[in-house]
Amino acid sequence: MSDLGNEPAPTAELQAQLTVERQRSERSQKRLKPIATISLSGLTLFLLNATILHLDILTPTIALALVLSSICAFSLNGGVVTDFSKEGADAHIVLLAVGLFVSIFPIWHAIVIDFGAITLDSMLIGCALILFAVAIDKTARSLPFILLGSLVVSVCFGYGAVQETNMALDRSPPDIFHVPVIKKDSPFYKGSSTRRSYQLTLAPWGPESARRTIAVDEELFNSVPLGGAVCIDLRAGGLGIRWYQGADRCANQR
Repeated sequence: MSDLGNEPAPTAELQAQLTVERQRSERSQKRLKPIATISLSGLTLFLLNATILHLDILTPTIALALVLSSICAFSLNGGVVTDFSKEGADAHIVLLAVGLFVSIFPIWHAIVIDFGAITLDSMLIGCALILFAVAIDKTARSLPFILLGSLVVSVCFGYGAVQETNMALDRSPPDIFHVPVIKKDSPFYKGSSTRRSYQLTLAPWGPESARRTIAVDEELFNSVPLGGAVCIDLRAGGLGIRWYQGADRCANQR
């Protein structure tokens, strides 16, 4: 009899747990909708800017807004840096992934000359983000491997953010260099027998003390003979970090 009398208790407890889980899932889905809207809107605006608008200051602004939204997403939910099963973790990851993509885009968009300066700035930003994350989620202090991985991601964001800002604020006139082409190569992409990449190896010039191989489009590759020259527009950078955006045909070759 005593066994029969105890049966309803676990059933009621289980129903209560299921109700809590269902409510938690519904809240998480409601939270994810605006987060997904922000992420997709930011990504769409970024792609429009990269292809049509070409407003320099817009890309770092989008990246900053997305990453700050990501920080708010986990801070408002008590920290989800180390526990991705927590409520709101999905929102944090969505925002962080899109923000990180937008912020590291300039790594392939331009070449930095003063690598030491931008590396230091990137490390400072990365360390600041990690300290902020640890302040929010104190359990991260006991998980050094997660902290190390987070530091790598934070430094990548810092690199992209600094480079984007450096480019966006740059109003300096370009310093034009005529650089000899010492090697041309057009290998097939790995795993493809039809698609090629086009590469030019340039002789040392200006602040570049060693030869460098850069990727170019097919038109530039075919228009510049071996031993000819390409032009590079070196800029001072809004933050004092010199950079250039690949090579181009010189005026007398157009």
